[in-house]
Amino acid sequence: MDTPVTADLEALPPLGEEGGSSQEARRRGTPVGRAALVAAVVLSVILVAVGVFELQEQTSLLRQQRCLAVAQARLQVTNTDATQLAAAQAVGRCINDTALAAAVVNVTEPGLVSLPLAEARRDLAQVGLRAIIHAGDPASDNSVVTAQAPPTGAVVPAGSVVELSTHAP
Repeated sequence: MDTPVTADLEALPPLGEEGGSSQEARRRGTPVGRAALVAAVVLSVILVAVGVFELQEQTSLLRQQRCLAVAQARLQVTNTDATQLAAAQAVGRCINDTALAAAVVNVTEPGLVSLPLAEARRDLAQVGLRAIIHAGDPASDNSVVTAQAPPTGAVVPAGSVVELSTHAP
């Protein structure tokens, strides 16, 4: 005598026949199932892309913060026109501001005539200028500056070279 459960099992088509294979049903899928799968894949790709973008932004921000900290530290060491220029240029590079990175600070040429060469070089360095000794003149630290070009009071870009004439003491 067949029980109702056995009768239900006999009504199912055998495996491998049309409509009876669960693999066949999975291969064909349902339109709703396929749409959900596509949506899940697209959403996953979007989330990964957003994550990569956020990571790049955070990395860039950290790089800028470190760069600005270095520029600030340089400025705190010595606060001269030359270091202000260097700090401004460093900040411009940190934030990709080409105008600021190429900033030029003008400085006033100090009076150097009659100073020992060592002191004249120190004064020039404090305002961001460099010295070059006139060819043939003595270049020892105790040599005395007899002339300078450009002259005292001239306004020149920081980093400029000042030609010094000297004589032995």
